[in-house]
Amino acid sequence: MIPAEPEKPAADRHLWEFPAVRDLLVVVLASILVWLAYLLKEILLPIFVGLLLAYLMNPMITGVRTRWGISRPVSIVTILILLILAGAGLGTWAAPLLAKQSTKLLERIPDYLRDMENRFGLDIGDLTKQLAAEGEEGEGEKEEPPPVVSLVGRFLSAVTQIVLWVIMVPIYFAFFAWRFQHMVHEGKQYLPPKRHPRAADVLRRMDEAIGTFFRARLLICLIIGIVFAAGWWLADVPYWFLLGAITGVLSIVPYLSIGGWLLALLFKYLEMTTGPDAPGFEWMAVLLWPTLVFAFGNFLEAWILTPWIHGRTTHLHPITILSVVLIGGGLGGFWGLLLAIPFAICLDILAKEFLRPRLPS
Repeated sequence: MIPAEPEKPAADRHLWEFPAVRDLLVVVLASILVWLAYLLKEILLPIFVGLLLAYLMNPMITGVRTRWGISRPVSIVTILILLILAGAGLGTWAAPLLAKQSTKLLERIPDYLRDMENRFGLDIGDLTKQLAAEGEEGEGEKEEPPPVVSLVGRFLSAVTQIVLWVIMVPIYFAFFAWRFQHMVHEGKQYLPPKRHPRAADVLRRMDEAIGTFFRARLLICLIIGIVFAAGWWLADVPYWFLLGAITGVLSIVPYLSIGGWLLALLFKYLEMTTGPDAPGFEWMAVLLWPTLVFAFGNFLEAWILTPWIHGRTTHLHPITILSVVLIGGGLGGFWGLLLAIPFAICLDILAKEFLRPRLPS
């Protein structure tokens, strides 16, 4: 047995050899990295999305290789081809309908605003003019570039975004999916040997909880979006497909689908009360049928889809979920909403593992 090296005197230690200083340096370095990632978010987001897709697809790619012996590169190329074909097929039908309803909504918004001004005595027009005037005053001191330069700049910016998202995300996904198992193996080498079993168990639980959450929520969102769109079409809600898509996206975060229901009520009310040929308010058409569709969608999600697809819950109280969602949305917008619950799941696992007192066996 090799004897342990004697501890150095404090005067002979380097600054980073003191635990408190080392922990402080780690926190400062992590904060700097987070700040830099925020500054470079436009560039790093496609990389993050590619890594997230690779993480979500890794169990399927690994399972296909284990069961049928299909190599990872072949599985990855097959997934990319299927996703491209599915996206092209869906876009051929869905994109025109989505564009048509979005254009119709934009054309009807001025009529809706004028009707609300007349009906409720609001002064929306003056408020809009005041906001526009304030924006012009704030930008009056800035020297605007020539129209050609501005147009070229916008074109280059749009092309850059298209390249980053349409081309680079599949490339990042293919790279991370191909090297994912190797990355996991390399990451395990950095775990402290003495704490390897415990740290590996904590990471395994985090991986199981986060992977289950993302994979289940994405599938549930797709099904719920279709159900809401079909239900609101049957209930004769205007912009039913657009509202179904919005509600499906909102369903990624639990409890946010209520926003789609409120929009359905609002647009149905405005459509029935705006214009000279409007039939007028009818409580069954405006309130009852859209609400029944929303209630059925929530029942389907809570009692059938979630137990069947999730298989387990997040083990977070609903109040905790609402709180972290609000905090995440306030700090990070859409991505904050999306990542708030997985982050809270990780904190919950860490707190239970390292902060909760252990009872003696």
